[in-house]
Amino acid sequence: MVTGYFDDSGTSPSNAVAVVAGYVGSTSQWQKFNTEWGALLSKFNVPIMHRTDLESFRGDFIGWNPEKRNLFVNKAQEIIKRRTYVAIGNSVIKADFEEVMPDILKKLYGGPYGYCAMLCIARARRWCEKTKQKEPIDWIFEAGTVGSGQVNIMMNALYADNTTRGDFRINGWSFRNKTIVPLQAADVIAYEMFKYVTNQILQQPGRNVRISFEHLVRSHDDEYLEHWAKNRLAEYVAEPSNAKSNYCPSCSRVLRTPSGRARCLFSDLQHEI
Repeated sequence: MVTGYFDDSGTSPSNAVAVVAGYVGSTSQWQKFNTEWGALLSKFNVPIMHRTDLESFRGDFIGWNPEKRNLFVNKAQEIIKRRTYVAIGNSVIKADFEEVMPDILKKLYGGPYGYCAMLCIARARRWCEKTKQKEPIDWIFEAGTVGSGQVNIMMNALYADNTTRGDFRINGWSFRNKTIVPLQAADVIAYEMFKYVTNQILQQPGRNVRISFEHLVRSHDDEYLEHWAKNRLAEYVAEPSNAKSNYCPSCSRVLRTPSGRARCLFSDLQHEI
């Protein structure tokens, strides 16, 4: 069985960026991850890894210093890289999503987090095809966040259609809290993506990339970590056929009918492109 653990980041109204990101791994990988991660937390006397708290030395990290934080982060990231198949993540600037997306798609996705989650599922499908992975994926998202409601709306839309459910290899989904250890790994990549987009795209494009981000991302992760700039959103909405792939802005995939026209996988939309 393959399971994906995903978290959202940027959920505060003051944050301009929305991110959904996480990791996909096998049952065996996650079992080993849980053991090694638990040992790391015990060694550093930390009950749960919250990346934002660690960054600013809040909560369980009060009294830490940068040296201790860097040591902990390096060890944590090595476990993540060793015990997962691939990182998948998508981000969008919230204002761009609200401006570019038509109302029907906003309703379908529930909001920018639902949209980013849908893209993660589409990229997981791409990864499955590339690696010849045929098992369905169980999806676990963090519960109780602003983004979780949007994600549930999107997942219900995908799951409602038998073809879509199978095409995207969705076995099921649920929402859990961060006592589920692999969600702490998702928290790490979601946080790092949020910082990357905030620092490199919104604030200072020439700024050096965070060392922790460069250390975390493996070479094979690159193609599955994406930021959707405003012009890219507009391109997909206005003219999906001009995009670099055959991904529909509504469902991230199109099916060719015998007539040669493209039909969206979402049965409730029934739109043609």
